[in-house]
Amino acid sequence: MGVRHSEEAPVMDRALAALPTLPAHPAAQGVRVGGVGALLAAKRNAHTLAAYARDVLDLARFLAGQDVFGLDDPRAVRALLGATSADIARWRDELARNRLPATVARKLSAVRTFYKLATSEGLVRTNPATLVEAPKVQAHRARAPFLEAPEVRRLLAAPNTSTLTGKRDRVILALAFRLGLRSDEIRLLTVGQIERDGVGWKLRVVGKGGKERTLALNGVASLLRDYLHAAGLETAPAGALVFPSPLDPSRPLARRVFARIFARHAKRAGVVVEANGRVRELSPHVGRRTFATRVLDCGGSIEALRRAMGHANTATTARYDRRADADVVADY
Repeated sequence: MGVRHSEEAPVMDRALAALPTLPAHPAAQGVRVGGVGALLAAKRNAHTLAAYARDVLDLARFLAGQDVFGLDDPRAVRALLGATSADIARWRDELARNRLPATVARKLSAVRTFYKLATSEGLVRTNPATLVEAPKVQAHRARAPFLEAPEVRRLLAAPNTSTLTGKRDRVILALAFRLGLRSDEIRLLTVGQIERDGVGWKLRVVGKGGKERTLALNGVASLLRDYLHAAGLETAPAGALVFPSPLDPSRPLARRVFARIFARHAKRAGVVVEANGRVRELSPHVGRRTFATRVLDCGGSIEALRRAMGHANTATTARYDRRADADVVADY
């Protein structure tokens, strides 16, 4: 499964700038290794690849030090290719101290994938991550945090909509809590994905793997219309970002900036999120979980919710299930 530079470099440059190669280890001489991206490029979109790279980098920094600048840092390469099952188990246990079980399981999955590639390339003899058990997440799912309807209303009323930033934040929160969009589906939204006609506004959402789904905006349409007008985006080109970075309109909001929107307005609205007995900052994914919970509580079917959330199969959607016996209630 060798990776030729001429074929893989464009993918790496676009999706995994922090993970172009593993060049410095003696065992890697003459072998172009595209890291996580090489193995997953055929079935993962660019943003998922970048997430996997961050998870592997997290392990590298645990092993080699927090000053490791990227996965092409020689220290990261040596640490990753020399890691044992015991090393990875210690990393897992350290993560479990302040991360949710589902997060730890996801990071461990990314690391297993990385070592699967490294094994196929002959850089390691065996996959040290296969012997490390992932935490059980089923019990946690029943306690996964979501907001009640009054809390959602308080949250959406928190931004100061006399400012452009406030109008932007209100739309972002509404897209997460009223439509259940993923973080990157919101961050990377373009003007051309908004379908405006006399019947009602719709949104063409590009999800994982480039799969598209169309959602009725319903009550979110007026909020989006107000923001687009204030931002001067009503007649913007189709490729223009709806939520660009204030520092560079050609780039989306940084993930940390995006996440802080949720935490900041939750604090302002007096919305408290608890998980496993701890108070936590409101994260963007709570919006998606809240949407799913409300749809199911209102009698929506698992299949209808699957389509709305863009899941590939109902098994993923079923993690949110409390009841599933009627057609989806799109707006609550």
